[in-house]
Parts: sequence; C-alpha cells; structure tokens
Amino acid sequence: MSRTLSGRRTRALLVAAAAGLAVLAGRAAYPHPALLLRTLRNARRPDIDADAVRDLAAQAPDDPDRIAALVRERLVPFAYDWDVYNVPYYFPTLPEVLRHGRGDCKSQVLVLAGLLAAKGVDFRLLVSFDHIWADYAGKRPAPMEDPAVAVAEYRAGRWHARRPSRLAARAHLRISSEVYWSAAPRARRSLLLVAGLLALAVVAGVGLRWRR
Repeated sequence: MSRTLSGRRTRALLVAAAAGLAVLAGRAAYPHPALLLRTLRNARRPDIDADAVRDLAAQAPDDPDRIAALVRERLVPFAYDWDVYNVPYYFPTLPEVLRHGRGDCKSQVLVLAGLLAAKGVDFRLLVSFDHIWADYAGKRPAPMEDPAVAVAEYRAGRWHARRPSRLAARAHLRISSEVYWSAAPRARRSLLLVAGLLALAVVAGVGLRWRR
C-alpha cells in the first residue's frame, strides 16, 4: 500500500511539475496573458471598418491589386508580431494597426479589407495554416495566396471552414519556424527552449512511472 501511495505521490508531483513548466513556457510566450484572450476575440470577428480608413481610401487607387501593393509597401510595412506586440502571435484591431503602422499579414489584411470595403470592392478573407489574405475578382496570383491551400474563409461576417485541395507542408513548416521561432528575441527563445526541454523530461518521467 505504501509503495502504491508513494507512486501516486510521485506521479502527482511530476504532473504538477509539467503543468508548472507549461505555464512558464506560456508566460515566456505571452508575458501579458490578456493579449492571448484579445487575439482570440479579435480573430473570431476581424475588425473590418471602412469608415476608419475612409480618408486613406480617398487617396488610394481604385485597382484592388494596386491598393494591396500600397498597403504592403507604404501603409503597413511587414513586421513580425514579436517586434510589434512582443508575442509570437497576435490578431490586432484596425485602430491598433493604424497606430503602429506596421505588422504581418493579419495587420495588412485588416487595412486592405477596410480600403476594399470603402471602395465598394467585393472580397473575402482566406486563411491557410500560416497566412491570411483578401481574395477578390481578378486578383493577380501571388505566392502563398492560392485559394487551393485555404482552410477557412471569412465572408458575410462569419468564418466558414474549407477543405484545402493542396497542401504545402514544407512551406508551412519553414514559415512557421521563421515566424514563431527565428524571429523571437534570443532571451525568449532560450527560456522557451529550457522550459520545453524540462517539460519533455518531466513528461517522460511520468510515462516511466506509469509503466512501472
């Protein structure tokens, strides 16, 4: 009986340690957990507001492809979420994008969608495993923006699941590694690596104890 109790106590301690390390890794990625809650809320209903960019739309060209180029090159130059929001992934609101003036594809697509709406251009948002973009009639083909790889689309104020007809696993892994790991500050990468390795060691220890 005592051996059984000791085994249960050890397993409970190992599980608690793994949970603690998971929390440590989570805090390393999101020092302010509220950002994670906000990104879930913002992603559920993207902030597409034509009125917020009405002045920009008045000065923008009418051709959607030229508007997209204007957004990428001048209005919202590309920057990782690590650099703008100090977290690996954040789905902002349109006012946040306009305030920072830079961001990744999520930030760029909010401004582009607002401009397209202000111009009366019909569009939808498409999402792959590592990218979000605006799709519209006559859109010029672009790398990473193939509807065949989209797993969801946003139209009429709702998200709709899609079944991709083509997968680009190698590209997805490369981009995810770059965005979530390589772009991270060195200190945060070190903390995440240590926490992850310790968590794996603890989980392995739990597995060995259960086998016994």
